[in-house]
Amino acid sequence: MEPIDITGDPGMPPDDTIDPWSVPEGGTVLPKDGPPLPPIVEGPGNDPEIVALHNEMDGYFASRGVLDRATARQVTLLPKAPANRRYSIPDRRYWENMAATLAVLKETGLGDLKLRGYRPPWYNEKVNGSANSTHQWFSAVDIRRGEGTSMREIHDAAKWLWDNKSRDLNMGIGVYQNNIHIDTRRPRRAKWGSKKDILS
Repeated sequence: MEPIDITGDPGMPPDDTIDPWSVPEGGTVLPKDGPPLPPIVEGPGNDPEIVALHNEMDGYFASRGVLDRATARQVTLLPKAPANRRYSIPDRRYWENMAATLAVLKETGLGDLKLRGYRPPWYNEKVNGSANSTHQWFSAVDIRRGEGTSMREIHDAAKWLWDNKSRDLNMGIGVYQNNIHIDTRRPRRAKWGSKKDILS
């Protein structure tokens, strides 16, 4: 399996205009709202609490119309983590961030994809992610081709997203030879990656 290329990911840019961090009661927390919150729980995929939270998250994704794009197990898997921390469930206030990203990904019409989503801060550091990577706020996915989907189609989708959605959704799009990164809800849109010229 080819590694995900995350070099050049700028993460969240510094912004002096952002207000000090405050977490709205029961509301959605955006990447600009402050440092990432700790996960609810981490554990193996068969842990009863992880199973229950995966089911709850799948129900949430279904209610937002994106469960057909990704499951909770897909976007909470930490493939390089030890077995006892293989899945990490982000704070519920982040779930809408992923739903928004999956919704825009769904608009591309891409077929089978391999996705990676959430990274708690310790794992983000382990995989050398940007200190401000939006994966930590559950608003980003790294995408590799699945069965029957070509990298050309994925690169074309990245270009379509940049042209048609990135400004309204403050998207970040990283384009590489074998994968792309997309996120939503950053303070301003950004592009990067060894193949970012595809977006021009």
